[in-house]
Amino acid sequence: AQLGDSDRRTMDGGEGGELIASVWTPGTDTGELIERAYEGELEAVRRLLEAGVDVNGTNANGATALHRAAYRDHLEVARALVASGASLEMRDDNFGSTPLHAAAVSGAASVADFLAKSGADLHTKNKAGKTPMALAEEQANIDVIAVLRNAAREERERQQHHKKLCLAMVVAVKQAQTDEVSRLLQEGADVNWEPLRGRTALVEAAERNHVAVMEVLVAAKAELDRADATGSTALMVAANYGSAAATEFLLRKGADDSLTNDFGRTALAIAQDHKKTDVVRTLQRWMAGQIDSDSPLPRGRGPAPPGRTHQRWP
Repeated sequence: AQLGDSDRRTMDGGEGGELIASVWTPGTDTGELIERAYEGELEAVRRLLEAGVDVNGTNANGATALHRAAYRDHLEVARALVASGASLEMRDDNFGSTPLHAAAVSGAASVADFLAKSGADLHTKNKAGKTPMALAEEQANIDVIAVLRNAAREERERQQHHKKLCLAMVVAVKQAQTDEVSRLLQEGADVNWEPLRGRTALVEAAERNHVAVMEVLVAAKAELDRADATGSTALMVAANYGSAAATEFLLRKGADDSLTNDFGRTALAIAQDHKKTDVVRTLQRWMAGQIDSDSPLPRGRGPAPPGRTHQRWP
């Protein structure tokens, strides 16, 4: 069947063009939701969502109801969709566009602002390699450009603030300031942040044998086996520096003593290489089952998978 003009709506006829037409089968729940979103019919959208229609359902082009509402700048519909779990990052099938791309290219400033403040990625590129800002600039959508510039500025400010918190946390860890570490974590510092050579706060604490600080970090979900730039985990670093109390703490919490660094050395081998007898003794007692574990993970989880000597993290 031929599609009518209303079914051939495009956001841009150029290289970055985004087809968001609803190739819609009347009477289907998903199609109905997408069409009602496009028309801005808030109450109809709410009824369909309450009836259990998939908020992230797509049409034949992979566009969701949020893509459609964003393109038409239907702010309240967009709010209702996002509140019901609509994905901010779903891409359509044809051009790889997110709802923010849709808002940017059509000049939908209010929805663009809402999506940006809701956490939509400002830097996502579509299949043509274009960000929402690039599309807004191509279309000379001045209001959207202003919105996205402001969102980018706020994002930079948040990142700078977060970096300051994380740097302060690492300093507090090195100085064994347990209360200050707790305060900074509560303010939003990332417990697994890596400022230099992949060394997390837990690694810094393990090196210095600051067990009280390590308690705080592990309670905040510090990753026990995260590797630094040399493939060394906190347990390996503790072994290298002779931090016996930190070694026992990490073992009890579930750190994997079978992992190896980039040089093929386990924590035990590292301790033996550096003649850290207290750590060697602690690891041998652990392997003999003489130290109780606080972790549900099994002891001796075995060697790392082939071709992977340690846990490397992005």
